[in-house]
Amino acid sequence: GINAETDEQQSLMEEREGDIGLSATRSLGLPVMGVDLSPVTNVTTSSQSASESNVPEQYRLVDPEEKAYLESWLLGIVPTLKPKDVEDYATNLARIGFDPECVTRTALKLEDLSFMKELHRRYIHNLILSS
Repeated sequence: GINAETDEQQSLMEEREGDIGLSATRSLGLPVMGVDLSPVTNVTTSSQSASESNVPEQYRLVDPEEKAYLESWLLGIVPTLKPKDVEDYATNLARIGFDPECVTRTALKLEDLSFMKELHRRYIHNLILSS
């Protein structure tokens, strides 16, 4: 009868939803097509700088060439640094705008290097200020 036909239609709909991966949303109690299609706002475009966006400093992208330059510079002054430390330090130095050839390097404060291990921080800070 009518109930058998309705059950068969319901079963067919569930099979189709499973084929396109929607059954999981129904089992979680979420709407089957619960996708927000409203326009995205506050997106940083390539013409905007990271400082103009709301991206926290630790997540800002770093120029690969700048990072490679800073990695080389770090290894030149502390050749025993571990690869992970070199990568982390170079990334963070780039994020704070450090350039070892710029005169502003003398304005560097010890706390600016808080991302470094303590002895590395002291050594590099003293080296920078003495150059």
